[in-house]
Amino acid sequence: MEKKEIIFADWIYYNERQTDKYTFRSVSIWPKFLDFYDEHKDEKWYVNIDLKVSKNWKPYAVLNTWKPKQKDEQADDMPF
Repeated sequence: MEKKEIIFADWIYYNERQTDKYTFRSVSIWPKFLDFYDEHKDEKWYVNIDLKVSKNWKPYAVLNTWKPKQKDEQADDMPF
């Protein structure tokens, strides 16, 4: 299994603030994100992004590049 390249989604910022009763979460997207969008959009014009948290609890965004296998590729994987 080959290691995938991690593509960080720059210009997206995630913030989380905790109070006694609520957790407030916000995502800010800067206009420069449009360049990233144009480069990585799929055939349906989607850009899938995963919001993650580092080991030292700093949030970051990564491009999700997962794609399902095509039907003809799945037929080759059958054991019989």
